[in-house]
Amino acid sequence: MLSPEQIDSAADAVGAVYADIEAEMLDHLVGRLLDGLPLGQRGLTALSLLAQTHGPELARILGRSQAAIDEAAREAVERALRASDADDVERLGGGEPLWPRQVEATAAGVAEMLARDNLAMVEGAKRAFLAASIEAVTRVNTGAWTTERALHAAVRRLEREGVSIVTYRNASTGIVTVENHVDVAVRRHIRTQISQDGMRMTLERMEGLGAALVEVSSHEDARPSHAAWHGRVYSLHGEVEIDGVKYPDFYSSCHWGDLSAGIGGPNCRHSFGPYRHGAPRSYDPNPESASGLPGEEVYAWEQRQRRAERRIRETKRELRGAQAVHERLGTLDSAAQLASAKDGLRRAQARPMPSPRPASPCCTATAAASGQATCPGRGATCG
Repeated sequence: MLSPEQIDSAADAVGAVYADIEAEMLDHLVGRLLDGLPLGQRGLTALSLLAQTHGPELARILGRSQAAIDEAAREAVERALRASDADDVERLGGGEPLWPRQVEATAAGVAEMLARDNLAMVEGAKRAFLAASIEAVTRVNTGAWTTERALHAAVRRLEREGVSIVTYRNASTGIVTVENHVDVAVRRHIRTQISQDGMRMTLERMEGLGAALVEVSSHEDARPSHAAWHGRVYSLHGEVEIDGVKYPDFYSSCHWGDLSAGIGGPNCRHSFGPYRHGAPRSYDPNPESASGLPGEEVYAWEQRQRRAERRIRETKRELRGAQAVHERLGTLDSAAQLASAKDGLRRAQARPMPSPRPASPCCTATAAASGQATCPGRGATCG
């Protein structure tokens, strides 16, 4: 069994490699913009052909980092599966390790998945270049912007938006409904593969030993649909009762195998491990956050924090692009754009990070249960 924290951090090293690859790709595309993108009369077809010419070099950038990708991915797989297997052995009181042979299968699955992501990343980079180019050319051709202003805007947009990959496309309409930043998508794909294979390894061990009960992990910011079943103990063989304790069926309760809503699906940080009737529990169905806030508020806070962190990364890339333009043009306008980018980064970094709203000291469980809306003796609203 893997903890939510282990699942969450499983692919961080691989994601960091892809973030570096993205930066190199963006630098390449910015260079091509500065090398002489004709901001005059140029049609959509011509721009599309221009974007396609960048494919081979973008693929070479990925190829130069392939060894680093492979190493980081294999380390992530081995570390996570070894930890999961060790936890299962401890819970069962012994057993031979299963992780060595599982590592090969999981690593192969991750490699296949990353190969698809690599192709999607090249296409995503070409789409980003095309979108920025079309906007720049359109603005110049309509007389809305000068060539230099359009160039600055194209570079800043390219750096700010970065490279995204399509993660879901409607099969009937072909419309893209989900698109993620490349390092986010890669992290999620690897976490999901590791999590699912770790749980399959747990099931294999339990079936071999005839173990029938599993404990599901929990975390305070679980989505409501998962909070309905996390942190509890279940039976692998239908609902059972042992010494007066009822254990619901695992498969129907936690929706194992349902990748859209069940345990082990995308962005799910839950896992499960062997449990012996009467043993101490590791997880609680209602885990408390250190902030004292309910799970949905902790989740909302984490989303705000991620947005703030993402904005800082975006402004850093914008600054890098503005620096490249100024080094190439050296004009007063490019100097002003560079100063603006530096100021934007300072403001983003100076903005306080969102923090959980602490509960008012007066808002005790007793006060909440009694329905009091104000702090006794203070007259201040609770919460």
